[in-house]
Amino acid sequence: SDGETIRLLPAFPLSDVSFKLAVKGGAVIEATISGGELTSVQLYSNEQKTMKLIYNDQVRILSAVETKE
Repeated sequence: SDGETIRLLPAFPLSDVSFKLAVKGGAVIEATISGGELTSVQLYSNEQKTMKLIYNDQVRILSAVETKE
C-alpha cells in the first residue's frame, strides 16, 4: 500500500470471509468477500479521505465514513 491504494488479498482468493484491516494513516477498511466476490466494503477514518481498493481486478474508490471516538 502507498497510503492511497490498497491491494486486497492479491495472493490468493478466499471463498467467504469478513474482516477489518488497519491501513496506513489510521484508517480501517471493513469488508466481506463471499463466493470470491467483494460484496461489501467500508472505509472508516477520522479524516476526510478517499482510497482506491483493488481486489481481483475490481477497482473501487472508497470515501471515508467518519469514526466517533
